[in-house]
Amino acid sequence: MNIHTFLTIFSAIVVLHGCVPNQQPDNPTPPQNPLVGAWLITETTVTTPESTWTNENPQPGVYLFTERHFSNMLVPNEARPLFDSETTDAEKLAAYTNFIADCGAYEVNGSVIVTHNIVAKLPRAMRPDRELGSGITYQFSFDGDSLLLTLDRAWAPPNGEIKYRLRRLE
Repeated sequence: MNIHTFLTIFSAIVVLHGCVPNQQPDNPTPPQNPLVGAWLITETTVTTPESTWTNENPQPGVYLFTERHFSNMLVPNEARPLFDSETTDAEKLAAYTNFIADCGAYEVNGSVIVTHNIVAKLPRAMRPDRELGSGITYQFSFDGDSLLLTLDRAWAPPNGEIKYRLRRLE
């Protein structure tokens, strides 16, 4: 190989090396949002001015978080009965009342989650003009592998609170 060929190959390697992106970016990717995933409610604590009670075996409830959107469905109280051909309208209404469903976008500010419902079972939890709702607020923290959510007082019992302990499903 003559010197001209060697210098041509060497120059090409130097140029190509400069075109390859740096493997260590100047601004490393921030850690993934720790809320992202599917979460099962494993415990519910309700506090009122008169008492506090904890249900360590609550009815089903799941929260789903993507990077920007959420969905939740849960049965907040006692088990809902199975329906059959004899189910009354009153029983159907009771089952409907004992069910929560919301979905939309959310934002995080420190240890606060503000949800903005697009669709909600309760009309007051979404805006009639179909824009993002004004928001339901939760305080959140982590306790080991558990996500702890405390519901904003506007949606909790008067002068009380509702806390959920959730376990990651995925």
